[in-house]
Amino acid sequence: MQQFKWAYEKRWLGEYILDANGNPVIAEDMLAWGLWMHETDRHIAIDRIGDVEVSTIFLGIDFGAAMWFADDRNPLTYQPLLWETMIFGGKHDTWQQRYRSREAALAGHKLAVEMVTP
Repeated sequence: MQQFKWAYEKRWLGEYILDANGNPVIAEDMLAWGLWMHETDRHIAIDRIGDVEVSTIFLGIDFGAAMWFADDRNPLTYQPLLWETMIFGGKHDTWQQRYRSREAALAGHKLAVEMVTP
């Protein structure tokens, strides 16, 4: 019977953490990923406008992975979908957008704040 190897087997699940410079890297194993997710504030931006909150976070999981397996994207150029902006409250409640880079997420956060600013 083959021994299950987390570090090898789990990579297809798309778990990422951020390195010391804020760059996403594939998590070493499931335990390292879980500890990092538990101990880290993953917000990269958060704003409150009245009763509305706009939050942008590092997701830690590639939300584009299912799409990646469904087509012929090049694994050498594929960029994981790792950040998300979401609006809580107001007329745009539960609006969300996901991004492939921190820079795009911060730009999207700014646009979401503009959406909810009177």
